Amino acid sequence: MKLVFINAIIFTFALCFWLTYSYIYPRKKIPIYFILIACSLFPIVSIWRKGVFESGDFSLHAQLAMLFYESLKEGVLVPKWATDFCGLYGYPHFFYFYKLPYYITSLFHEVGLSYIASMKLLFSSAYVISGLSMYIFLRNHFSKTASFLGAILYLFTPYQLTGLHFRHDLGELFGYILIPILFLATDKLLKYSKLQYWLFVLITYSSLIFSHHIAPVLITLPLIIYASISLHFNPGNKKKRLFLFLSALLLSILLTAFHWAPMVFESHLVYQHRMVDIEFVPTWWYLYSPWRYGLLFQGNKGQLGTLIGYSHLVIVLLSFRLLYVVGVAKKNRYFLKFFLTLTVLAFLLMQPFSEKLWHIIPLFDNFQFASRLLAVTTFTIPFLSALVVTYHPRISRHINKRIIYIFALMSVVYTILNWGNRGMIPEATDASLRGQIRSLCGQLLMPAHNDIGSFLTKISNRAGEVEVIRGDIEIKNIQRSSHSLLLEVLALERGVIQINTTYFLGWNAIDNGKSIKNFHEINKNNNFIRLNISEGHHRIKIQYTGTVISRLATGVSILSIFPVGILALYLIHSRKRIKSSV
Repeated sequence: MKLVFINAIIFTFALCFWLTYSYIYPRKKIPIYFILIACSLFPIVSIWRKGVFESGDFSLHAQLAMLFYESLKEGVLVPKWATDFCGLYGYPHFFYFYKLPYYITSLFHEVGLSYIASMKLLFSSAYVISGLSMYIFLRNHFSKTASFLGAILYLFTPYQLTGLHFRHDLGELFGYILIPILFLATDKLLKYSKLQYWLFVLITYSSLIFSHHIAPVLITLPLIIYASISLHFNPGNKKKRLFLFLSALLLSILLTAFHWAPMVFESHLVYQHRMVDIEFVPTWWYLYSPWRYGLLFQGNKGQLGTLIGYSHLVIVLLSFRLLYVVGVAKKNRYFLKFFLTLTVLAFLLMQPFSEKLWHIIPLFDNFQFASRLLAVTTFTIPFLSALVVTYHPRISRHINKRIIYIFALMSVVYTILNWGNRGMIPEATDASLRGQIRSLCGQLLMPAHNDIGSFLTKISNRAGEVEVIRGDIEIKNIQRSSHSLLLEVLALERGVIQINTTYFLGWNAIDNGKSIKNFHEINKNNNFIRLNISEGHHRIKIQYTGTVISRLATGVSILSIFPVGILALYLIHSRKRIKSSV
């Protein structure tokens, strides 16, 4: 309650300052960007308390950032292996995980911030920027007031607040930045068909793929439909603009193939592939939060609320009413139907009766929680709110801006209990988190061939980097990095050694300059890497180079740079030709 009291004081002070300023200087309006940024600061003040959060994945993200940064320092540009997890046996966490947030965290740490401070800065800045990105996107279509309301609803959606403070879903938070920007970039490209906007779409969509696994799956088809609607109402060469848009998406997919291809084509190699059950919550949880009279979005036992949002539900009801209002511009009527349909579809898919569809729609059976589709309503309802403010007759004609700002204010106030995590661990430091890494072992991304039971029993008693299983063998020298192991072995007789690293498809071994034959066949059913050693002196290098599919995907990504350059040159040439003709 102390945190709620502090948040209430800060919010009240800010509100009084705004009202006083508006009263004293009625003609000097505070810039709307400033108001929006100020509003977005309220929920992130608590993030900067000393230490780390008691619950959620904040500490895990900081620990992952440590391993990611250390791999980068070793020269591994695309880290794949989390070497210190599972009692130093490691497993391929980054092979199946988003990466862009950790590159940015590594940059923050490189300039001098601690890992904990870097992660706090990342969460805080991502939240603030997400509100600005939604405002800029909406401002491309609507008035300042309508765009402001949409941005406020976007920032204070219950699902985004639970992601910020309770779940600490870093990739999802990045998605909230990039999705509005991607739709804005699409608008600009379809309207102007210029090189900078084509690159804008290309870079934003690629960044979205790097930032989160689920967001591109959810947003790609709606984005194409949205682009089709926009294109229908844009004058000019529609075929050329459609080609530019689709080529930007396709090339983004090809450029990022090295990242997503293993997740799609090799998901069967990890345990998560077996966990295809989708968790549903009661329907009424989307309409009312079960805790603290509907105002708290997390239960006493760590349960996470799935509330759509009270203000958001009002907007949805008004949007249905807007369907029958005369005077809505034709283009925006299409958008109204489109975003309202997306909202309804997302809501229906989150209900238990739709469970069979989750196993039919490609990739959906790996979502784990049906409530993840709240990410869709988080984006669609702010757009609907701007439409309602713009076109609903009782709002646009008979209600002044003050009422709209009051509605926005109420949308902020009822979420105040959720502007912070339950508690902090103030004594936590980078060093203490680093010391805990070896005890972490997430089952979801463990190799599927592993005997988890016997594997977990070995975590606490790892016997060094290498063990001699059989034979008179001396391990003379060991050099270890995050993705490789170099050792010198003197074998007085044939034998077997065990590298105390989890075996996963993608590890390769070289003995005295020659690749070891049948390396995969020898290890495919082993928890750990084993090598048959012949008599003599051996210089062995074990290195994680990735699977065949990941290497092919990397080749595709590299080759796709060429069509990107060709299309860029084509757009530059087209622009010069148009200028010369004028």
